Amino acid sequence: MNRLGSAHRRLIYAMVMVLFVTGATWAGLHYLGGAVGLDMRQALAVNAFLMKIHGGAAMMALVLLGTLLPRHVRIGWKLSHNGRSGVLMLVLCGALAASGYLLYYAGGEAVRDATSWIHLAVGLALPLPLAVHVWRLVRERRARAPAYGAGVREGMDGPAFAAGMPTQSR
Repeated sequence: MNRLGSAHRRLIYAMVMVLFVTGATWAGLHYLGGAVGLDMRQALAVNAFLMKIHGGAAMMALVLLGTLLPRHVRIGWKLSHNGRSGVLMLVLCGALAASGYLLYYAGGEAVRDATSWIHLAVGLALPLPLAVHVWRLVRERRARAPAYGAGVREGMDGPAFAAGMPTQSR
C-alpha cells in the first residue's frame, strides 16, 4: 500500500483548499467585483492580500509536491496503482507551477492575460481530479480489505483503521 501519512495528507489537502479558496475569491473579486457593485479600491486591496496568501501557499504546495516524488509517486508507479490519475495530477500541478511563474515574471500583457486564464481554469479544476485520485485509491483499498469481523489486517489499510478504531498488533 502506498498511502500517505495522515499529517502529510492533511497538509496537502489544506494547501489545496487554501489555494483554491484564495484563487477563486481573487477571480470573483477581479472579474465580477464591479458587476456586483463592490468598491473596486477595496477589492484591489483584498486581492493584493489574497495573492500574498496564495503565493505563500503555492510555495508550500511545491514543497509538498516535492515530498511526494521520492516515495508516493515512485512506489505508486512501480505498483501500477492509479497511474493515469497520478500522472494527470503531476501534469496539472506542473501546469500551475509554470503558469504561476509566468504570471509573476512574464513581461507582456498578452502572455499574462492568456496565462491568467489558463492558471485560473486549471486551478479551479484541480480539486476534481484530486478527488478522483483519492477516491480510486480508497475504493481499491476497501476492495482488498477483508470483511469486517473476519480479522484485522496489520497496518493502516484494515477495516478497523477505516472505521477509526485502533488496530491490534499480532
